[in-house]
Amino acid sequence: MVEAAIAALAADREHGATDLAREALNILEAAAVRFPGDGLGAHLDGVGVLITLARPTMASVKNAVTRALADGPLVHLGQAKRACDRARAWLNDAAKATIEKTAAMIPNGATILTCSYSGTVLEACFGASTTGKQLKVIALRSKIGDIAYGERMAESLVGRGIEGEVCPDNVSIPDLGPLTMALIGADRLSPDGSLVNGVPSLLLAKRVYDVAPLFVAAETFKLDDSKQIDAGFEAVPAGLITGYVTDRGVVQPSQVWGLRGTT
Repeated sequence: MVEAAIAALAADREHGATDLAREALNILEAAAVRFPGDGLGAHLDGVGVLITLARPTMASVKNAVTRALADGPLVHLGQAKRACDRARAWLNDAAKATIEKTAAMIPNGATILTCSYSGTVLEACFGASTTGKQLKVIALRSKIGDIAYGERMAESLVGRGIEGEVCPDNVSIPDLGPLTMALIGADRLSPDGSLVNGVPSLLLAKRVYDVAPLFVAAETFKLDDSKQIDAGFEAVPAGLITGYVTDRGVVQPSQVWGLRGTT
């Protein structure tokens, strides 16, 4: 069952990084529940490696599992469950703070350009709207394989009562009218201030440069120095990013790595 759950995690292209990190902790806890006898800690270390390898691009998965396993020694089931609960709380607190800080910096009347699908961006836009702010979100179609992530984003926004529309990835930016900002999520934040996110994040960043600021809503649990980039993801250099909105506040790309270990 644990092996099947890890395979499902590897194949999941519907959920965002934070949700997948939560599922990684569910798998780790399930592995503890189902392990008989002695040697639980070593067993969970092995399961943690398999979970991390399942989604190497998503730093949140690696960091959530690492945090739980470091809350040890996990020699008893109760200890393992408590460690997973504390790691979940860490994820949830950081996600909540990032959403709140992102919602706060969205101005009333904003027109926002986004791409791919980000639960953090979605919740931040919804949070801004619940305070009475009017906003419009334009999503690049962002089709990878059979899934158009921008369409999912727009549908989710409209379902929350927010004006949302989809446009082709190669749309002429001037044809969209005045943009307040571009706002995207991230799957990994790198030491040099760059990020890894779903395609077409790099295209968006290049095309809005000198047109509108590009902000990235991303929790600090997405900080990681891994180099691997899976299919469907791409890197965006720090020079194209205006700032990161994190659970620790808004920072410039050159400052984001300094937040590592502050939560």
